[in-house]
Amino acid sequence: MNIVSKRYRSMIWCLCLLPTAGCQARDLKPVGVVKGGALQPAAFAYINGSKYRLLQRHPYYWLLTDLQNSQQLHLTNQLVVSGVKSADELRKRLKIKPALSVKPITEGVLSISGTIADLMQIEPQLKQLVGVQTEWQLYYLPLKPRPER
Repeated sequence: MNIVSKRYRSMIWCLCLLPTAGCQARDLKPVGVVKGGALQPAAFAYINGSKYRLLQRHPYYWLLTDLQNSQQLHLTNQLVVSGVKSADELRKRLKIKPALSVKPITEGVLSISGTIADLMQIEPQLKQLVGVQTEWQLYYLPLKPRPER
């Protein structure tokens, strides 16, 4: 009878300690990227209020991964701006580089295109303007079909 009670005591201790063991688990850092022989931490980008993992960076587009559904997408070099009457008004209110192209989409909505670096420099200035909203253009890539077995 004494052997059985020892067994149950150890099981009870294991069950009591199980929740605390789960609390001690730590979030692991994302796996880094090996570049030039050195391990670099994975890069993340916050776009339109969401967090994405940055896979490739090019001047006119970025390749990202959506962390919620693990789907790849392109960040294009277009920034849509609403709340501005015309492209001329926007150029007067901000110092826009000549390399950036400003085209009207509809009344009060403009599309600014150029390099992503130039667009990221102008985005904080646009957000400071009253009544102006900005949104980056993201395009999800099609899902890859699973190979047949």
